[in-house]
Amino acid sequence: MRKDTKIYWRNSNRNAFPWVKTIDTIMQKIELPDLKGSLILLASDSSGYEKTSNYLAISFIVIDLFNSKEWEIKRRNIRQVFLPNNRRMSFKALNDSYRQNALIPFLEAANCIDGLLISFLLNKKVKGLVTYEGVFDKWKDRLGLKWKWSEKQFKKMVEIAHFASILIGALGKDNQDIYWISDQDEIFANPTKHQDVGKILSRLGNTYIQHTPGKLGVGTSEIDPGDRAEEDLIAIADLAAGALVDFVNKCSCDPKWKRNNEIIVIENSKVKSDHITYWLSKTKSRLKKVNIVFDESNISNFSIQKIDIREPTVII
Repeated sequence: MRKDTKIYWRNSNRNAFPWVKTIDTIMQKIELPDLKGSLILLASDSSGYEKTSNYLAISFIVIDLFNSKEWEIKRRNIRQVFLPNNRRMSFKALNDSYRQNALIPFLEAANCIDGLLISFLLNKKVKGLVTYEGVFDKWKDRLGLKWKWSEKQFKKMVEIAHFASILIGALGKDNQDIYWISDQDEIFANPTKHQDVGKILSRLGNTYIQHTPGKLGVGTSEIDPGDRAEEDLIAIADLAAGALVDFVNKCSCDPKWKRNNEIIVIENSKVKSDHITYWLSKTKSRLKKVNIVFDESNISNFSIQKIDIREPTVII
């Protein structure tokens, strides 16, 4: 790290999981933006929960809203030119010609965001990251959770809430308002689930948030007033998560990141993944992009590494 690089990632609480310390070590070696505005938005989405996938991806985009005006101008223009009828951008819907034409301009506009796009890739064989047997009953009694969560849903919810709490604690500043917004997926599907997530986030905040924030809020894309601003932020996380799951699944039979901390882009994958993966490989932008993989290990329960995606030689 250059001597003049300031560290904008705060160390986690000493009572956090040991793997959180590894995340701290990784992130403090990266030149991150100083998110100093009065309002920070944290938008998230995830992918890879189907049985055919070996990995899960949980992606977050953290944006200094008031210092990202160029993104807002370009985003509105892209919607006017490429996305008639107020279409939503999403990875699964990229078979639509309008969305295909909008994809590259949309991603290039996202490079103007003053913020961080961080993706956590979890090998499904890794167990016990944040949950263990009996933890749901323990938290249900202690926090008064109301929804009858399945074990799978609860695990997903707690994993995502953990990463959100870590990011808020590591990047937030005193008196800064931070709002976490997510798609209306199964963990935010109704008001009762929404309230439970808020309780979990509040509990985790006691561990990971050591500064004195302003307002902390949790919402979904439902709060979008109709201009797709919140949904477009979630879409950036959605596109990254979808492409990365496709990418690491293709690499998983011979994961180069275990040998040399590099990934060479595999050609002849899905076209939509190619363009997004290429965008993720471009490091010279205001939006910083970081990918961290949790994988099996012969030494401990799992290993954690930052993986650098290199520019592909061919884009189909």
